[in-house]
Order: sequence, then C-alpha cells, then structure tokens
Amino acid sequence: MALGGTTHEKLPKALTDTARLHAHRAIDNIGATAPLDLLDQAVSIGVSAELLLKATLASIDFGLLRDRNADYRTVLTLAGKPLDPTSPLPELKTVGAKDAYRLLKQDLAPRLNVSTLKSVKLELLDQILAVRDSAVHMGFACQEANERALADLVGVIELMLKIRAELGQDGDWECFWTNDYRERADGILQSRHAEIATAYGRTLSVARKTFAARWRVPGSADAIQVLEQMEPFALIVERDQTTRPHTCPACGSKGRALYDISRGPVQIDDSDRPHSVAYFVELHGLPRAFHCAICDLRLDSPEDLELAAVNEIDLGETEARDWEVDAAFGGPDEDRLEDWED
Repeated sequence: MALGGTTHEKLPKALTDTARLHAHRAIDNIGATAPLDLLDQAVSIGVSAELLLKATLASIDFGLLRDRNADYRTVLTLAGKPLDPTSPLPELKTVGAKDAYRLLKQDLAPRLNVSTLKSVKLELLDQILAVRDSAVHMGFACQEANERALADLVGVIELMLKIRAELGQDGDWECFWTNDYRERADGILQSRHAEIATAYGRTLSVARKTFAARWRVPGSADAIQVLEQMEPFALIVERDQTTRPHTCPACGSKGRALYDISRGPVQIDDSDRPHSVAYFVELHGLPRAFHCAICDLRLDSPEDLELAAVNEIDLGETEARDWEVDAAFGGPDEDRLEDWED
C-alpha cells in the first residue's frame, strides 16, 4: 500500500490516511502548469475521493468493499484470510467510487439513519472522476478542469466527514486538513459556496424574467391559478417518491417540490405486549427537485434546493416491510414474540 503496508484491522485508517495525503497533494499543486504536475493533481483528486468513500465503507464492514463480481480471492482477503498471506499486493476486485457512494446512499442510509447523506448527489463525483480518468487513461489534464474538480473534492470531503461523524467514525475537518492545509481548504470551500450562491441568483433572475414576459397580459391571475392547480401533474413521480407544494423563490407562486422517500430503521411497538408486537419505520422526504410551472424555475442540485428552503420533511410512520424486519432482527415472527414474552 501507499503507506508501506498495513494489517487487516487497520485498513480503514490506512485508506483514510491515504485519502488525506492525496487531498493535501492536490492542494500542493494548485497553480501548477507543468503537464506532469497537472496529471499528478488530477489523479490525486480522484484517488482522494474514492479512498475516503471506501474508508467509510470499510469502517462499517470490510465486506462492503468487494465488487459485485468479486471472486473468492477478494472475499477471503477482505475477511482477513488471504490465500497467500505473503503476497505484498493481492489482486482485489473492489467497488469504484460511484458504486461505493450508491451503497452508502441507497442501501445503507435507511438503516444507518444518516441525514447528511441526502446532501450528496452522485453528480458531485462526475468532475472529480472525469479529471482522474482523463489523466490515467489518456494522459490528459487541464488546469481549469482540475480547479473545478478540486473545489468539488473539498465539498465532497466536507460532506463525507459529516457522514463519518454521524456514523461514529473520524470526521474532524481540522484533523483531516491539519494546520498546513486547513486555511487553503477553507478558502476553496468558501469560494465554492459563493459561486453556488451566485449561480443560484442567476437562475432566479432568468425565472423572474420568464415570469414577467409570460404574465404581463390582462387576465394572467386566472391562468396562474389554473397552472398552480395542475403543477402536481407536471413532475414525474417514481414509486418511492412524493411531492408537496412549495412557494417558488423566484416568482412567489405555488410550485412543487419532489422528495425521495427515506425509510428509517425498524422500531418496535410493544404496546400490545405480550399478545403481539408490531414493527414500524419512520418516513422522511429527502429533497430531490423543485419545479414551478408559472416561471419555469427548475432546481435539482442539493445546494440550490437548500437555498430555496426545500428541506427534509417528516412523512409519518408506516408498517415495516418483512425484509426490513428480518434484516434488523432475523428469525421468524414467532421466535421474536417468544423473546418478548420471556
């Protein structure tokens, strides 16, 4: 490994340390113009993001690192029982950055109840992985692209550290960057937030101009009212999604916010004990998008939705699904009921 080798149980820390060193290395190359320095920076940007994601998975369970097509060699190595313990670099088939994120976001989030996961969208990794892959596979690197990707990396690191803290892992911003890099990382993050706010302002300005052009004719108020009533049908809603009305930040009309339905961990209702027990989960709506038919404002980035005050909502409770109960407790209902009666 890059850190000179590690023992099986120290793998999560080794991955975290290597992710940190690559993030520092990327910042060291800010302003670089030499081709090899730009290539080095691009690779470090991508490696840092992927290893921090993998470190987070490994801290939960090493088995989460294996690729879906991994063979028995990978499974045994991640279990701490490699076929050849003397091999300095075993061949492993592990998840990539996007698959690691999907695993955190889609499969583990409901069980871990990590609210910060809603803030990270897969698109945040696009520029990061694009500059890395371009450097690794084609030997191409661009200073401007690297700078955008580095800003995205710092944003991803901020969110991942929050997630890690909620999971009980090492998530300290100052420790990750150390005194040598924290000030520069803070500056990159502040600039990124300022650019997001500026772009959001431009988006609202375009929507307001659209509103003014569309509705300056007599009788517009009645037409607006009709469109507001039709808004719920303007969004495509998947099975595990829902919508709610939300005031448009551009024109003040009634738009529609789209939410992904997140199911929390299984909880037990034993109010009828010892005769029976019930299993339920809490539902939350995680912001996915916003649309206003009146001014045609469309928002779908986590940052824009936050600026528009489209926040997480409480959707109440519902009966837990059988697989959720089995995953949480295991065994048939009769066995669990006997345990409660005892």
